[in-house]
Amino acid sequence: MQNLKKDKEISIFILMILLIPFLMIPNFVYEFSTQKNLVFSVFSFILFSYFIFKKNDEKLNFSYTHLFFLLFGFSSLLSLISVQIQNPSYINYSLNVSLYIFVIIGISLTITNSFGKNFKYIEYALMAFIITGTILAIDGLLNKFLGFDLFFGKIGDPSQRITLRTTIGNPNFVSDYLAQTIPLSIYFILKPNSKLYQKIYLYINIFLSFWVVLFAQTRSVYLGFTVGLIFFILSLLISKKDLDYKKYLISKDFWIKIFLLIFILVFLFIMFNTNTMFNKSGEVNAISRFSAMSSKSSWDERNLSWMVSIEQFKDKDYPLNKIIGGGIGTYPVYSIKYMEEIQAKNPEKYYYAWNNFKRAHNDYLQVLGETGLLGIISISLLIITLLMRYFKILRSDIEFEKKIMISLFGWIASIIIIHAATEFALHMQPNILIALFIFSIAMSKQFSNSNKILKFNPKIIYTILVIITAFSVFFKYKDTMSEAYFKLGDAENTKMNYYIEIYQSQIPQQITQYENEIKKGQDYIKNMNPFSSEFNSLKKQIDELNEGLKKYKNLQIEYKEKAHQSYKKAFEYFLKSLDFNNNFGKSQFYLAQLFSVSEFRLEEILNTKDLNDIFEGNTSEYKYIVKDFKGQEDLFPISNPIRKDVSNLYNISTTANEKNILLNIQMFYDQINYLESAFLSFNEKNSYRLISKLYYNIIKLYDNIEKNTNNEKLKIELQNKIKEDYKNFIYWNEKSISIIPGGWNRFPEWENVYFEYSYLSINLMGIIPSDEILNNLYNISKKEGKANYYMAKKDRGIPDKSLKLFIELYLQIPDTQIRDDITKNIINSYNDVYNFYKNKEEKNEIKNSYLERYENRIKEFLDNYEYFKRKIG
Repeated sequence: MQNLKKDKEISIFILMILLIPFLMIPNFVYEFSTQKNLVFSVFSFILFSYFIFKKNDEKLNFSYTHLFFLLFGFSSLLSLISVQIQNPSYINYSLNVSLYIFVIIGISLTITNSFGKNFKYIEYALMAFIITGTILAIDGLLNKFLGFDLFFGKIGDPSQRITLRTTIGNPNFVSDYLAQTIPLSIYFILKPNSKLYQKIYLYINIFLSFWVVLFAQTRSVYLGFTVGLIFFILSLLISKKDLDYKKYLISKDFWIKIFLLIFILVFLFIMFNTNTMFNKSGEVNAISRFSAMSSKSSWDERNLSWMVSIEQFKDKDYPLNKIIGGGIGTYPVYSIKYMEEIQAKNPEKYYYAWNNFKRAHNDYLQVLGETGLLGIISISLLIITLLMRYFKILRSDIEFEKKIMISLFGWIASIIIIHAATEFALHMQPNILIALFIFSIAMSKQFSNSNKILKFNPKIIYTILVIITAFSVFFKYKDTMSEAYFKLGDAENTKMNYYIEIYQSQIPQQITQYENEIKKGQDYIKNMNPFSSEFNSLKKQIDELNEGLKKYKNLQIEYKEKAHQSYKKAFEYFLKSLDFNNNFGKSQFYLAQLFSVSEFRLEEILNTKDLNDIFEGNTSEYKYIVKDFKGQEDLFPISNPIRKDVSNLYNISTTANEKNILLNIQMFYDQINYLESAFLSFNEKNSYRLISKLYYNIIKLYDNIEKNTNNEKLKIELQNKIKEDYKNFIYWNEKSISIIPGGWNRFPEWENVYFEYSYLSINLMGIIPSDEILNNLYNISKKEGKANYYMAKKDRGIPDKSLKLFIELYLQIPDTQIRDDITKNIINSYNDVYNFYKNKEEKNEIKNSYLERYENRIKEFLDNYEYFKRKIG
């Protein structure tokens, strides 16, 4: 303990270990790791600053692993060249990630040197990790059994897997962290001369942690934990052993400890494969979950997310991607684009595998896509040098306590390396911290004296790190504040929608009831004797009803004002969120939708002194609409100019009604402008459908003006705008069904995307020439037939609503030739999916299968298809 007074950095480190898993402001949490990243950067800044002023003549030592880690840092920095070329508006986010990598590299070097001075320091830190694991394990069990969290309070349905998130935020990362603390606990148990109270605590900790790991159901952690255990045993067997080490390994004390450890692990494993209180009466079955790793659907889904990184790496249009990648942190921006291409090449494998991937779920492939060959080579060499050093240590003459520790580090490394192949725990805190500590300690002189001495003055290195970390703190602070304001905006947005529902729907129903009752009373009282008691009684009731009516009308005004206030606050908070981080596209997405709250937005527009400021986007609410995108347009679903307005039409319109409708159209354009701008940092699947519907509404409103105006000049302009926006309507609908042609096994709301597209198209007949609409309908049905066929082979694909819609269209069209064309199109487009279900029906394979729940829908589809078959003989 005396040395801790001298080496104060150790106390700072341990405080960081104890705080990072838990330190956050719950009400401001969106992404759990964001605030933890800020805390990590702040602690790093304090540590690096401390070393500048610390009186210390010691040189820094480093390994080849550190050099390859540094090479990866530079590869992330070089990848910014691609970001600047392809999407310059995203450069701040990528720079943020790159700088954070350098902070992590600096901390790794610092851990190696500071904790390498004294083996006790390492043990103090490992015990700190174990303590955090105990708290998280208890919290995880409370999550799972009570739906309660020590930090967040009531958090939801405990039967849902996602409820087990503690303060880390995701069951996969909770299990990853706790699985790594189990070998640390085992070290202190196996360590000779450990205290009895310490061993009791550690056995309890292992029991609690493994319980939560099993509950979390993370298959790759199951696998990593099992492989790691085997790797640990093999490491002990092949390690060089002195006489004391050999005596200890065959001692009664050692084998009692091993027996108790095996008993805990086996006991819980058995409990999780039968119906017991430990797995909530069979809610989780470990063997079933583990065997699901062989599920083809799981592998297809993961394969799709992995292929995105491979496609980004080998993109022929951007050969630089092969060398320096597409840019660190860019996977979520480009994933939908590349998935669209991958699905088109292999629909049977991938149509049903679509998921809203924001990371590759394979860190090695994501490194390949984002940082190219430079990045993947540096990471590969890092792992190779780690393994070489690991086996060298096992065959060295270090103390057997350290041999046990390094062997257990091999167990932990197995968990980290395997989990990184299917998830992204190494993007999150505190998972980064524990993994970083383990790998960095293994590089210290406590385990090997093969490190090199850095000839530079350490203060120069730490000065550079302080500067880098200061920028990182700045970026992480902005990230944190951006998410905090997003949370506030989202809360106000939710309240606004709640208030609108009350004053537009619920209260009017009450008002109508009161008005009906008052009218009945007034009609009845007309024929009554005004001096009778019945008259007075009824009049009193009518007066009470009028008071009630007045109360509800006042409430309606009150709730409308509340909605208006929440609308203004939501607007303000989303804009503040973007002020802190203009790449936080989620705020842009939600901000966009506020422009469609016509009642309040129209009032703001009319209160603007100069409407040209609205049309030109000069007011504050438009500042995050990208007016001139300078990146590569082929990587995004947008084209310049993003900004659209109705200024020309407004200036030549003559009536108040025309101008009012045009201002409503401007609100729709504003929403589109923001949604398109958001694509540069937030590629949201729902934006595609939303934009297509907005263009549909715009066309209908343009048509309304065109049919009722006498202004010939305006008519011509409107007709041109209708043609232009019909193309936009087609484009965004086509994008909707090409980015996710199937996928409704996971996203049920997407099952109606083809029907919706066809339905809206048919509603544009009379505005758009019928032959254009029909040709487009034939195109839609062809794509829907293909998508439903491939979805049917995996899950379900039943175009029953579309067939019903086509029958209605068929019956409304008198032209025989057009009817024949519709019939031929239906027969050809849906032939494969029809044959698929017809074959199932004939073989009686619908009953007593997963398809039984869809039996009525399948029958309706078959009947409607056969309706068209009968039309051609």
